[in-house]
Amino acid sequence: MATIIKEDHSYRAEISNYKHGVNKRITKTFKTKAEAKRWAMQHEISKDNGIDLARRQDSFSSFYENWVYIVKKNDVRPSTFVNYTRTIPVVKK
Repeated sequence: MATIIKEDHSYRAEISNYKHGVNKRITKTFKTKAEAKRWAMQHEISKDNGIDLARRQDSFSSFYENWVYIVKKNDVRPSTFVNYTRTIPVVKK
C-alpha cells in the first residue's frame, strides 16, 4: 500500500516493494498531493498486475555504459576511467 507524506513544500509518495523476504521502499517527491497520489496509484496497479518495479527494462550492457559515463566519469582517475571504457565492448559482447 502506498503512503503519502507531507514534507515542507512537497509530498513524498512511498510504495512498499516486498520481494524475496526483503521489504524495500520506492519513493518519489512531488509538488502536489494529487501528483503523488496518481504516481502511487499507477505503481500500485502495476505491482498488482505482476510487474516487478525494482527490475529495469534496459539490458545490463546499456546500464553499465550509462553507469560508467554518468557515475564514474568524475569520480575516478583518468586512467581508471579509460579502463572502464575499454570494458564496455567486452560487456556488450
